[in-house]
Amino acid sequence: MSVFINNEFLKNCTTQRNVLYMFYSHVQNKPDKIAIKFNECALTYKQLFQKAYNVAQILHCHGVGTGKIAGIMTNHSIESVVGIIGILMTGAAYLPIDPLYPTSRIDYMLGDCCVTVLLHSAELPTGLYIKGTTICLNNLETRNDEFIDLSMTLNPDDLAYVIYTSGSTGNPKGVMISHESLANYIMWAKNEYIKYENEIFPLFTSLAFDLTITSIFLPLAIGGCILVYRDNQPGDALIRILDENLCTIIKLTPSHLIMVSDKDYSKSNIHTIIVGGEILSKKTAQSAVNAFKDNVSIYNEYGPTETTIGCTCFKF
Repeated sequence: MSVFINNEFLKNCTTQRNVLYMFYSHVQNKPDKIAIKFNECALTYKQLFQKAYNVAQILHCHGVGTGKIAGIMTNHSIESVVGIIGILMTGAAYLPIDPLYPTSRIDYMLGDCCVTVLLHSAELPTGLYIKGTTICLNNLETRNDEFIDLSMTLNPDDLAYVIYTSGSTGNPKGVMISHESLANYIMWAKNEYIKYENEIFPLFTSLAFDLTITSIFLPLAIGGCILVYRDNQPGDALIRILDENLCTIIKLTPSHLIMVSDKDYSKSNIHTIIVGGEILSKKTAQSAVNAFKDNVSIYNEYGPTETTIGCTCFKF
């Protein structure tokens, strides 16, 4: 697949405050490096780019572009990340939807965002009515008839994603996050958390949880790798992640962290644990330090969804 990217755009790859530009720079510099893996399936940075571009072509045919919001509802898979990047390539924002949400909540989110296209790989919930097009991300045909000039410039205040919080009363509330805000967080996280060139992040928490955004965009921004885990329960995935011992950085909740207490992970390859989403007690943090025998750094990162994932951070 031939994609037009001009020299000015390539220069912007390293200067623009935008997660797509950060990703594109590694597509150019590390095309054959593994970007994402799920079980025995893996994509290089070049392959991930090509598949996402194909999705962008299809979305473009359905009128998805700047100022629009496209939904994505998938189980954890390589296609989840392909779909998210494909949406962003069109200039649109993405709306992550957990397949386990009640149908009424999904209906409300889609209507509230005026979504006309929903990407999915999971089976659609019974009774879900969508006023628009649904596109299954599994086994999409390659298109070459729609050309998208990726030298376009996304404005800093263009939307990157919309995430719905539970809301204290009434209907859930959609929080709109701009590209500038997302890039600002990712650039900060890169300086704060990254120690090595080949960092590996597990993807196992819900796409509809803003904690998960770190595990998607930070590895792609640094030229690292995403390992996708899918289990019936997030706790099952965490045990697999720790037992396989392939990842170097993990982001999770304090509830997850409690599961490592009274175990020996002194030989773990994980050097950094980022905790968010809930209150982190000193007891829980100390138990984790003991489990990893002081070979890990634990960061308590907090921030309402409105402040873009995290706005305060404390190294335990």
